[in-house]
Amino acid sequence: MLSPQETESALDVAAFVLARSLERLDAAVAAGDGQACVEAAHGLKGNLLNLGLPELAGTAQAILDKAREGGYQSLQTGRETLAAALAPLLARRMI
Repeated sequence: MLSPQETESALDVAAFVLARSLERLDAAVAAGDGQACVEAAHGLKGNLLNLGLPELAGTAQAILDKAREGGYQSLQTGRETLAAALAPLLARRMI
């Protein structure tokens, strides 16, 4: 069981890792790098599963599937869905 301070620290780390993963996905899409899109989406899925967020991990899996099919230019909708759902957590990164 985590103390309140440990919980806060864990949430801060999660916010940082997820924000970086979304940034990597954005950069990969902007660069037109399909393999980097696959890697970023795979990392997002794993991080979300580790956080106990299977529904959001499913969204990341859909992004991963599209990236593997070569449709990395159309990943924005899934990315926006994740960013909106994670907004309260990602806001911790700004604090």
